Amino acid sequence: MIKSFLKTSSIYLSATIVEKVIALFFFAYIARLLSIQEMGQYALYSIYATVLSFLISLEIKSGYGRFYVEYKGEARKHFEMSILIFSLFTNLLFASILYFFYDIIKSFIYIDLGIYVIILLMPFTDTIIYIGLYKARFENKDFIYTGITISKTILNIFFFFLLTSVVASHVTRLFLSLFLSGFVVSLFVYFSFFHSYQKVLNKKFLTESTKFSLWLIPSSIGSYFSSMTDRIMIEKMTNTANVGIYSAFQRLSSLVILALEPLYNAFMPNVMKNYKDDSYDENYYFMFNLLMTIMFVINITIAVFAKECTLLLLGPKYIEYYYLIYLFLMINIFIFIARVLENNIHLAKKSKYCSFIELFSGILNVVLNFIFIKVYGFIGAIFATVMTYFLRFCLYNYYAIALFYKFKIRSLYFLYYFTLNIGLLILSYLIQGTLTILLKLLLLVLYGVVVFGFFLINIGASKRLLIKEFIMYRIIKINWL
Repeated sequence: MIKSFLKTSSIYLSATIVEKVIALFFFAYIARLLSIQEMGQYALYSIYATVLSFLISLEIKSGYGRFYVEYKGEARKHFEMSILIFSLFTNLLFASILYFFYDIIKSFIYIDLGIYVIILLMPFTDTIIYIGLYKARFENKDFIYTGITISKTILNIFFFFLLTSVVASHVTRLFLSLFLSGFVVSLFVYFSFFHSYQKVLNKKFLTESTKFSLWLIPSSIGSYFSSMTDRIMIEKMTNTANVGIYSAFQRLSSLVILALEPLYNAFMPNVMKNYKDDSYDENYYFMFNLLMTIMFVINITIAVFAKECTLLLLGPKYIEYYYLIYLFLMINIFIFIARVLENNIHLAKKSKYCSFIELFSGILNVVLNFIFIKVYGFIGAIFATVMTYFLRFCLYNYYAIALFYKFKIRSLYFLYYFTLNIGLLILSYLIQGTLTILLKLLLLVLYGVVVFGFFLINIGASKRLLIKEFIMYRIIKINWL
């Protein structure tokens, strides 16, 4: 299991590193190109795009991911084609309806008509790409998966610069290039996987997956509502420039999550395939510890070099706000752990509980943001979000244990983990400006030893032995070569 996981994740990791590095440099360029005001506009439009996408697509892609493993052979092909046809129909229907309601929507939130149209066109291509990526992961077509991911990023950058002389607005160009890259890649996915399939729409295949997906619509909207309310309320209660500052550091801290994506994408198919096995709990616990440890290391690395990361990726106009990154790194801890825990609730086929958690979190975040922004300004939104995501994590942990009988991670483990992680974040903040780069590197190595020791203690003797055997095998193989 471990060897298979490491082999699969290494393929994802190597290709995804390339994609993330390219995207990272592009983000650094965009952060310097856009004014803080434009960064705020871009962040707000991205929120609207995400919410409209859930309404238009009906979250059908999640139903595909859950029930893909339930079908084989021709039945699976009919299931996949039914999903694609149904998705096309619902996208066209709801996008048309929302287009005619533009004036009403504009009276509540300002959004440029051109960007609005682009946003309405994006959900279907995004659905095809998601389905293609999921299929590639399940069928172990790792190079197709990474090819899709890399090409979308490269094409996005290509179209952005190609449209320079055509579209004057930087923000409009960002959305248009994103749509064009998605359109091209979605065509590639369709002709790579589905063009030879019989065009069928089978009600039987749609019913179960659609029921599953519909329960996730309030969950998904609640999730993004919870994560995006802060920026909307900052804009309403302060100004768009503060949204830009807030969003820039949120994006910078999200590098932690982006770096974990290839490992997470390798981990999830194994969970979905083997959740009925007796070894599920042991393997899940090992993978959980591994992911948490890697997130720990990335978190602390960014924390130690907070000023350097801010200057390098956002530019000098953001450097005075570098301290915000520590609060966002705390939020990332709760977000990622809850994301991993959520899968156990899906495996129990109890997605309605996810909807309850996300809607509760969304409402709580609105209330806390209103209170804290009034008192502390836009920084109060971060305090409110930290509290919201901590409570959200607690709910996911409770329901994962209650609903899925194979999930048995002890709550005491989380207490140890949070105490150590947050303690090191605070220490990293206190030493900013007092240490040279060399001393920071030495401190990072010390952190790494502590974190790795914590990982080895938690995974148990049997997994430690497997890791030792794997390392020794690699050493012998290298020496033989």
